[in-house]
Amino acid sequence: MPCKDLQAQLPLYAGRELDVVQSAALGRHLESCPTCASTAKAYAADVRTLNHYGRELVSQAPAPDLMARLRPMLGRPQPPAAPTLRAAARRKGGAFL
Repeated sequence: MPCKDLQAQLPLYAGRELDVVQSAALGRHLESCPTCASTAKAYAADVRTLNHYGRELVSQAPAPDLMARLRPMLGRPQPPAAPTLRAAARRKGGAFL
């Protein structure tokens, strides 16, 4: 298969998204084609970088006020805030301990 046809599969190969047959065929081509092999290595480096920083981003919790900031952009009204214990106690005439 010509390099031109295989170039589109290189990102999938680097991300390990090809099936076994496709991956083996592309791997054989990479052994004999330094141009495609170099491109595949660059894609593999990109995948490693994205995986590294992707895990870092996923592990961070969203900002507590994220939904309040997004609602105006989405055009949806914000639901009423949940009452605090202090406010609930005041409404019932009790004291907050």
